[in-house]
Amino acid sequence: MKQMICLLSEQLVPTYLAIQHYRPQRVWRILTEKTLQEGRDRLLCEELARNAAYAPELPDCSGLIAKPTHYTSTHKIITRLIEKQGGDHEWLINVTGGNKMMAIGAAIAGTQHPNVSLIYTDIEQPDAFINAQTGVAERWSGHLSLDEFLKLYGFRSEDKSVRYDAQWTALAREFAQSPPLRAPFSLTGDAHKRAEHAGLKNYASQLHRDFPAPLIDQLNAVLTATGGNASELSGGGYQFMQGLWLEVFMHDVVSKYAADLGLHDIRQGLNIHHDGGESNLDTAFMRGLDFCYIECKSGAQAAKSGNDQIEETAGTLSRIRALRAKALIATTGANLVDDRGRLADGAKARLGEARMNIMTRRQIIALANAYDNKELAVSILNNFIGGRP
Repeated sequence: MKQMICLLSEQLVPTYLAIQHYRPQRVWRILTEKTLQEGRDRLLCEELARNAAYAPELPDCSGLIAKPTHYTSTHKIITRLIEKQGGDHEWLINVTGGNKMMAIGAAIAGTQHPNVSLIYTDIEQPDAFINAQTGVAERWSGHLSLDEFLKLYGFRSEDKSVRYDAQWTALAREFAQSPPLRAPFSLTGDAHKRAEHAGLKNYASQLHRDFPAPLIDQLNAVLTATGGNASELSGGGYQFMQGLWLEVFMHDVVSKYAADLGLHDIRQGLNIHHDGGESNLDTAFMRGLDFCYIECKSGAQAAKSGNDQIEETAGTLSRIRALRAKALIATTGANLVDDRGRLADGAKARLGEARMNIMTRRQIIALANAYDNKELAVSILNNFIGGRP
């Protein structure tokens, strides 16, 4: 029987991938009091149990509690476990999880028993499982889904996305080619509710103040073609010009070049829930084993400073608490850039610290104009997302 011993920590993805790759018949998990109380073992076992095609034995490991400050604690647990199991088993010990003391204890125990292979994952090669005795690496060939990633970090996801047809995505592209320099007027109170439910026909002068006439004509044409009234904007039209156009555009162009960018599982309007609250992700996707999401900010965002925008997005990223997660901001506002389109003072350093990239108004226009130019569009998106995984 092939059996695997794993060291659990907050980062469960490397452990989960190793189990999926080697497919042992039985999986033992070495815990600490902290990981037990945080429910890490429960999260891992629940996700493994969801896979109908592969279901390893998952013995109760609540008694396999190691002291993270003493390598001898982990060494004793593994030694006793291997000796108690007896028989002619093939053992894999994954030393990636846990802390340094746990990894040392596991490695020493592994070298003292026959039929044991020590494996680990390097953060620079998250899809490679390296045999510590031979140095030979095996590559993960599967796809980690967005749902798997989120559930392993304790998140529940709710897909709120709306599928927009070609007319709406083409219109979003028109907006992206000439985005408003300032935020469109926002209605409040009863006026906001009336606009959402009855349309915006009474606000034509304000529309023309914020949008070029050809853009309004395009919007009216799409509303007419999709069952709306050319003399008014439906609730969907109101939301669209308030900023939904940027979300639709970014989702559309990322989806168009997903294969060239190495992306999969692309979602628009994903709500994620955790004990700490709820976050809405405008566009989210997986790039290899990296979780990425795009926060769209249209208009001038006059009520928020550039640093406020960064910190707001960084707050969502910090709640995910994953090593391989990245936040991206697409903004038409000038809060983060100067008149020449350069990042404002301090913003570049803060974006780097928070593992975030930004696409400015100028770059959004360039991407919209390069929509059908594969080489240029992929180049712009690669610079934004951060190169190949």
